[in-house]
Amino acid sequence: MATRDARGDGIHRGQRHLAPCHPPFRPSPDRPEVVFKVKRDERGAIIKHKVRLGAKVYVQRYGVDYDEVFAPVARLESIRLLLALAGHEGWAVHHMDVKTAFLNVELNEEVYVDQPPGFKVAGRDHKAMYARGDGTSRLLVGMYVDDLIITGNDNKEISWFMDEMASSFKMSDLGLLTFYLGIEVHQDSTGITINQSAYALKILEKCGMADCNPSVVPMESRLKLSKKSMAPPADTTLYRSIVGSLRYLVHTRPDIAYVVGYVSRFMENPTTEHMSAVKHVLRYIAGTRSYGCHYGRKMTEPKIIGYIDSDMADDVDDRKSTTGVLFFLESSPITWQSRSRRSSLCLSVKRDERPNIIKHKAHLVAKGYVQRYGVDYDEVFAPVARLESVRLLLALAGHEGCAVHHMDVKTAFLNGDLNKEVYVDQSPGFKVAVQEHKVLRLQKALYCLKQAPRAWNAKRDARLSSFGFMCCPSEQAMYAHGDGTSRLLVGVYVDDLIITGNDNKEISRFKDEMASSFKMSDLGLLTFYLGIEVHQDNTGITIN
Repeated sequence: MATRDARGDGIHRGQRHLAPCHPPFRPSPDRPEVVFKVKRDERGAIIKHKVRLGAKVYVQRYGVDYDEVFAPVARLESIRLLLALAGHEGWAVHHMDVKTAFLNVELNEEVYVDQPPGFKVAGRDHKAMYARGDGTSRLLVGMYVDDLIITGNDNKEISWFMDEMASSFKMSDLGLLTFYLGIEVHQDSTGITINQSAYALKILEKCGMADCNPSVVPMESRLKLSKKSMAPPADTTLYRSIVGSLRYLVHTRPDIAYVVGYVSRFMENPTTEHMSAVKHVLRYIAGTRSYGCHYGRKMTEPKIIGYIDSDMADDVDDRKSTTGVLFFLESSPITWQSRSRRSSLCLSVKRDERPNIIKHKAHLVAKGYVQRYGVDYDEVFAPVARLESVRLLLALAGHEGCAVHHMDVKTAFLNGDLNKEVYVDQSPGFKVAVQEHKVLRLQKALYCLKQAPRAWNAKRDARLSSFGFMCCPSEQAMYAHGDGTSRLLVGVYVDDLIITGNDNKEISRFKDEMASSFKMSDLGLLTFYLGIEVHQDNTGITIN
């Protein structure tokens, strides 16, 4: 009887009417089917039985039966922000559900379906977060298909909105928000807490690890896994199922974001080594099942604070960097991410010996890890002086009482000339209008391009040779100029130059020549080099 009433609801509300289907116009109809579902609370108990008459959308053809698909859902980051703001302000969060939401929509096109067995008869909005009012009376609404979460600082406005929605659609008022998209929500006088303890237990039970010994950390310290692991293969389906479940658990668990992202890289061909790391995560979850995020009440104006860090090309397979991002609303975490960086823009800082930031750098880089040896390049080369040679230069300068100067070449690799044709895609944010489909041919080297270090070394070597410098036969990054009466020594480490000699005029002339040839930074006397602190005084030079 419930089935007949549910399907009859669609007929009586004008969702369909009978139409003849005859040649020459014969659309291909969809045959509807009945779908039975249950709605559960955070404990897994059934709170509602649902039955729907649904079209078989899998038989619809793109470009024939429809042009696009769209899901009116708020991102979980936005939901967390809404909850954090409500917790910060001390607002209650309400929950409403739209009954048969999709049956309220009018179609702009003709769509035909077969009559369901047993019942045969003789503009668009892309928003999912809404705000109303100002600081004195504010109302916020988040939407996920047919679920609405509502909060604000005026209970009368909230009641008015809920009444208006109930008069427009068939609604269920579910009271204060307690369970949303598998996330448990607890509201009290201290704020709002979210977690997925029931979902975490479900994962552990699925894996047979509900009673396992817990771990206090999510992964082993300094763990390095490789896609080229020689360990025996693991069950691929099981591995993917567990990792997929863990990825949804990350929505309330920033503490496992890194390790879950890390083990996700091996879903193509997992081995027992990778599965062992996943089980370590499960053991950690077994001991921290109730962990989540707390959005506490504050009396101050909320501020968004963000942190970002990177491991700088630490992946053992492709040398990609893993970047971590975490944003707070005051002390409440609202969005986080840990992923292997795909951006073509590299951000870094340069520090002194204390270590204070003395320079922020941004480089547009090529994805050199996709270049193939023997096809895109023939060799790699690093224009660096060995530390033994650097110490010898400093010892000689200290012995002779000569000052050691420090210069830095800005965007060094961009000065290199390429001997081969190299093409790259246009970088996001820098694409040429109307020509987005075209690629770029490089005229100069880019950072991370395999040919870049060699090209820069050739350019710099040619310039120093034109100044009369001789390269040391056994150390290609050390140069000498002049004789005993006027001697000049230069050591090179990629884009860092250290300069010493017994003729200050020659040193000044060399600095001017370099500044006229390349964009340079004169850092004065050497104080910090490759993590080594350098102290110069009238007694000599000390390094530590």
